[in-house]
Amino acid sequence: MFDDAGRLLGCSEIAFPEHLVAHEYEGDRHRTEPAQWNRDIRKYRDYGSAGWEVIRVTSQLLYVRANELREQTFDALRRHGWTPPGYSRGGGEIGDASVRFAVLKRT
Repeated sequence: MFDDAGRLLGCSEIAFPEHLVAHEYEGDRHRTEPAQWNRDIRKYRDYGSAGWEVIRVTSQLLYVRANELREQTFDALRRHGWTPPGYSRGGGEIGDASVRFAVLKRT
């Protein structure tokens, strides 16, 4: 992801650049390695300064509380100007030409 001047801010697992929303997966390495932790803190500061909203995702949020993650994502996208076509809470896949998000569950 880049700021308005074209400076690289960082890379994220999922990004919605039209709406300045990103997902950052937080594995144990992000928590236990000081160098990674410090890079992440700097990156989140830079994202925020550039107007990005970051949703920090853990394995529990992704696999156990997937509905919560979906709602966090939709709420963030709406705060940044997205209007979901035909959206109803608790639905399945929602998308338009610029945004597509589906909750994936472990089988």
